[in-house]
Amino acid sequence: MDEYQECVREVDGASLVDHKGVPVTVERFLASRPLRVEISTRAGPGGKKLSYMGGETVIKTLNDAFGYDGWSSEVRSTTREEAQKDDKGRHHVAYV
Repeated sequence: MDEYQECVREVDGASLVDHKGVPVTVERFLASRPLRVEISTRAGPGGKKLSYMGGETVIKTLNDAFGYDGWSSEVRSTTREEAQKDDKGRHHVAYV
């Protein structure tokens, strides 16, 4: 079976099911949109509004989909998008 066709498992090992009782595959789980409460926003460069998910939410989502220790990550490159110093002398830097 393709790894993305496997079902997402609850902590107790049971298959995660949707509101209709249909088992949720990893592919379907990862293709779903995050809940609005999981999305944060902040001001970005040029007055743009940036939307993002916090690191804890990303980790929880990946653990839910692939299981604890079933995935890994690596930073391949970074680009500094913004660097500002506020009125209190604190530096705010954004990378993508």
